[in-house]
Amino acid sequence: MFVTGQTVPFVGGYDMSGIVVKLGRGVTALDVGDPVTGMPRFPAPAAAFAQYATVPARHLARIPTGTADLSAGAWGRWAGLPLAGLTAYQALVDTAHLQSGQTVLVHAASGGVGSLACQLAVNLGAQVLVPELVAAARAERADAILVSQVVTQRDAHIHNTTAMSAAFREAFPEGEVPLLIVGGPRFEEDSAQRLGVDKVFGRGTTPGEVASYLVHALVDRPGGHPA
Repeated sequence: MFVTGQTVPFVGGYDMSGIVVKLGRGVTALDVGDPVTGMPRFPAPAAAFAQYATVPARHLARIPTGTADLSAGAWGRWAGLPLAGLTAYQALVDTAHLQSGQTVLVHAASGGVGSLACQLAVNLGAQVLVPELVAAARAERADAILVSQVVTQRDAHIHNTTAMSAAFREAFPEGEVPLLIVGGPRFEEDSAQRLGVDKVFGRGTTPGEVASYLVHALVDRPGGHPA
């Protein structure tokens, strides 16, 4: 990475995550030992490739320790959160002013920005209408459809899922229906056949479990092959 105006040698790197080892005078929002992530001084480099970096405390966010994965392999993912997360947030909230009840369609939802945009949209109360989802799947020749159902109405997730399944099976020839994968905290994981989908994920599912299932399911489909 090279930034115009930098003199060589210099330490590059924008995104970072790690443990606070020392605090500057007057810092109260963080404590020594806190796991943090951030993109300090952007668009200037933050020397994130160094073992240690001195950054403004206000440019860091504390990683929630209650449920967060803080294993050795997770730090890179945490470091990647600020840029993708802020991009998704600014697109949906600052620019689109997304409101609860509005509909939204996220293209390339498997990428960093797209996957976070989907989660933000759900938390904001947005939704994608089934006809729009079917049309987008046909246009993109989608191999799989992943739907998150986070609802409060009684059994609405069941109605929504069965309606989606019926719409896809009506729109696609037999044998060409994309994999239909749904998830949410109110789903029973053994209800896939009853709901007309290929897989159901319930409360506590990790992104890794979904990704692993998706890869194996696509490879095992007729004509499937590993990437």
